[in-house]
Amino acid sequence: MNIFSHQLFRKVLVVASGTAGAQLIAFLFVPIITRIYGPEVYGEFGTFLSVINVILPAVTLGYSSAIVLPRTLREASSVIHLSLMVAFILSVVCYVIIAISKSFFNFTNLENKVIYEYALLLPLFVLFSGVHEIGNAILQRMDKFNKIAQSTFGHALVNYGGQTLIGWIYSYTITLAFIHVFSVGLKSVFIIYATKFKLRSKPNFQRVKFVSYKYRDFALFRTPQLILNAFSQSAPVLILAFYFNSKVVGFYALARFALAIPISLLGKSVVSVFYPHFNKLYLSGKPSFSLLKRSTVNLALIGLVPFGIVFGWGGELFSIVFGSEWGEAGVFASYLSLWLFFALVNLPAVSIIPVLRHQKWYLGYELMCLLLKVATLILSIIHYNDPLIAILFFSIIGIITNSFLILNIHMKTKEHDKVLN
Repeated sequence: MNIFSHQLFRKVLVVASGTAGAQLIAFLFVPIITRIYGPEVYGEFGTFLSVINVILPAVTLGYSSAIVLPRTLREASSVIHLSLMVAFILSVVCYVIIAISKSFFNFTNLENKVIYEYALLLPLFVLFSGVHEIGNAILQRMDKFNKIAQSTFGHALVNYGGQTLIGWIYSYTITLAFIHVFSVGLKSVFIIYATKFKLRSKPNFQRVKFVSYKYRDFALFRTPQLILNAFSQSAPVLILAFYFNSKVVGFYALARFALAIPISLLGKSVVSVFYPHFNKLYLSGKPSFSLLKRSTVNLALIGLVPFGIVFGWGGELFSIVFGSEWGEAGVFASYLSLWLFFALVNLPAVSIIPVLRHQKWYLGYELMCLLLKVATLILSIIHYNDPLIAILFFSIIGIITNSFLILNIHMKTKEHDKVLN
């Protein structure tokens, strides 16, 4: 079945409409934000985002992704209870670690005070993000994709609108960081309210223990995979921040943000519908390779347009849209577009790894990718002392590793269909 046909196509359009609205808001506000804050402040904010993006996959230890899998509502409720417990416990642990660290580190100078203020936002971010992931998974299970779209749009409006309005008064990194975490909190409240989902019973710790073991692959393999992947995504920012100044980090951060828009708009909208449908086909014993193949090919064809434009005219586009001082960020975007095009195309394959139960293989793959990317980036910087050349080599490694993953998962799915026949 083609993912772009009939009922599935309508679901994709619903999710994409919210994502498109969110990206429209980003396009309207970010050119103002870049002019208010400048490359240095935006670079510091990019470093903050890199840290929280590494934490994000661990907020429920991956159990929220398992909410759509159970056949019965009773078992799904137990997974929801488990995910909520994990999110709350991890947020408390995060706060305790930060509070204890106050006894060991000196925060008297201005720079460390700012870093500490960022750290105090982390427990809230962990809790808000965990609740949001759980609510989002419930909405996917209930086919309420319109609510997902509404929450995505509302989050973008609060986030970018708040960063812009408050930025006119207080244009510092803490403004960007605080508004970002606050908007995630509002999104989590809305999305839980939108589910109108009533758990059938109070937490039964025997059933919670049972589902924690049944879906242990998510915690043992899926979460480490996602953390490694997130660190792989964030590594360039952290490494560039170590070797170069905040302005270079700001250029990279804006380039990465701009190129994430087509990935979010095209890829995640498709995957949010594709993943539960693929799971249903797989559980019912029906062939699923055709759905995977068509989804991948369609994403590749559509993605050629935005990534091709950025590759050819990145510098000129960024100077026009974000301001003349951001032209170099467009050059970063041109190089990154090579890698991120394949990052878009591989999203359907990555999303079905839990269904295929190949988390252990994927963990090894992510570890290999991380080592290759970090080593390539550091060695390129040491040898050339040029961030642009280093990012080019980094992107080439990304192309190779993403292509390998796509081919591998497609082969495994095809083999599964042959067994069914």
